[in-house]
Amino acid sequence: MLSRALVVIARPRGVVLKRMFSVAESNVVGDTPKLVLRELKEIPRDMRRKLRQQAEAANEGSTVKTSRTSASRIALRLFLLTTGASIAGWNFYLKESVRAPVRDAVHSTFLGNVYDWILAQIKEICRPFTEPSRDKLLPDWPMPGYGIPEGFPPLPTLVLAVEDVLLHSEWDRKYGWRHAKRPHVDEFMETLSRHYEIVLFSSESQGLVEEVLAKLNHKGCAFHYLFRDATHFVNNVHVKDLAPMNRDIKRIILIDSNPENFQLQPENAIYVPPYTDGQDRTDRQLKDLIPFLVAMAEGKVQDVTKVLADFRDADGVIRDVPAKYNAKVHALDERKRQAEARGLGGFVRGRLSSRPSTNTATLKNLK
Repeated sequence: MLSRALVVIARPRGVVLKRMFSVAESNVVGDTPKLVLRELKEIPRDMRRKLRQQAEAANEGSTVKTSRTSASRIALRLFLLTTGASIAGWNFYLKESVRAPVRDAVHSTFLGNVYDWILAQIKEICRPFTEPSRDKLLPDWPMPGYGIPEGFPPLPTLVLAVEDVLLHSEWDRKYGWRHAKRPHVDEFMETLSRHYEIVLFSSESQGLVEEVLAKLNHKGCAFHYLFRDATHFVNNVHVKDLAPMNRDIKRIILIDSNPENFQLQPENAIYVPPYTDGQDRTDRQLKDLIPFLVAMAEGKVQDVTKVLADFRDADGVIRDVPAKYNAKVHALDERKRQAEARGLGGFVRGRLSSRPSTNTATLKNLK
């Protein structure tokens, strides 16, 4: 009985109804036909195969296409699907250091062109999901809607990562999501909002963090919010790409706690240690950065990459900027003090050398 029901379900609806019911004729004039349930009989598998072969043989010369797909076509489609998925995962989820040797080996064979073609097609299909959602992430300058009048000179742009830079988020079963602001974050944003166009950049979706950013920016220090749709998906990481910011990239500074997030423009980024303990109120990373960033803005630096290059470590990451900046300032003050001391000493020595000695004056007076 169950097998009969499965046969009925698997067949097209119209065929099933036609086989299940028949119209009973009535001898009475005016009576409507009645549907009578037929007895369902299961056709043996060998007979079904024989009937199908007869139907295919009868349609060999026909122009009507059957819906049956050959096994070779199914295998080809599965091969192309799995190959495309493998290349997509290979290209978007593995690091370049892993891909490069294998890619070079493939290009040394006849499969190199095939690989490039499939990769180009996959990139085009995945473009809406791997690249920023729009060409200009920020509106054109000036921005009258933000209270900036026409003719006002553009400010340098300060892009601040949100996660583990400005705040730390935790989730538990009892309280759900909880967010802890990093110490001195309000002072940091209020002070630098006088010198920079501040952008808050989150790697999460807009629906998850927009309300959190609104509370974090309750004083309106930041001009813009950017979310995951503005990132560039590279090497399995949502990278904060500064190229489509619609600002002079030489005047953009990014602050983040993960070097992979700024792998496209490491020369513009300052690394800060991640803030992962919401109970820690002794953190001073943001407060210690204020003097350096203010000095950059007040100095009207036209290419921040040249200044930040002096703080780059051997691995190419710019870190420990406050300590290095204070050391440079201290060294500069020491050089100035020494120069002033040398200048004063030289002046005094010059004055003393121009005066006659006491012995000489005494001898002249005796004559």
